[in-house]
Amino acid sequence: MNVITFCYLISLVVSEKLNMQLMDVVTAYLYGDLDTEIYMKVPDELSLPKSSGSRPRSAFAIRLKRSLYGLKQSGRMWYTRLSDYLIGRGYVNNELCPCVFIKTTSSRFAIVAVYVDDMNIIGTLDELRDTAECLKSEFEMKDLGKTRFCLGLELEHRDSGILIHQSAYTQKILRRLIWIRRITGIISITPYSQNPSDVLVGFADAGYLSDPHKGCSQSGYVFTMGNTAISWRSTKQLSSLLLPTMLRLLRFMKRFVNAYG
Repeated sequence: MNVITFCYLISLVVSEKLNMQLMDVVTAYLYGDLDTEIYMKVPDELSLPKSSGSRPRSAFAIRLKRSLYGLKQSGRMWYTRLSDYLIGRGYVNNELCPCVFIKTTSSRFAIVAVYVDDMNIIGTLDELRDTAECLKSEFEMKDLGKTRFCLGLELEHRDSGILIHQSAYTQKILRRLIWIRRITGIISITPYSQNPSDVLVGFADAGYLSDPHKGCSQSGYVFTMGNTAISWRSTKQLSSLLLPTMLRLLRFMKRFVNAYG
């Protein structure tokens, strides 16, 4: 799950008046089953069998049956285990957003948004309770209550909506740069207020030669939901728009010189 998806889900929670709960999987990577043979050196704490004789410890290796932290395959194996379990319990997801699982019934739905070992559960209070029990029956989980921090964003739950900001991260950076005493009032905030409009709207525009010195244009876009921006970007084009014009001018001047000396 990326920040854009997370911001969209926050907007959905506010517009539909749902609840969001954060749960943490204890030692998530240890739940993954390996699909390949992986061997490792024998740890010093593990005694060799008596049949090993006088052979050195380096002559032996042990085969892993479960994934461990530090293996390149651990993240994929954990996701596969979790995905198989949720899909088996009626949840669905797709390739566009593989870390978001949705379960729907005739009258309600529940969403599980996964980021490594953190799970944001979205729905009514009854749906949150049922989903939490479903997860606890298979994995050891910690219930962290309402989502207040995820993906570097801090969430403040208010009666009027949800306020997100990065004040802790900003202050940490400022302290590192010894600027905190000089700079105040620059911590950006994004309010997600209750609004009947839950339509996703996109805007895109480009400015011709916004950088006249380098002959480059600027293009950008912003997507909003409930009148709050959830994704945006502004980019300067790498190629110069003046280059084709200059080449045509040089070709014209060359032909003019050849014709009239």
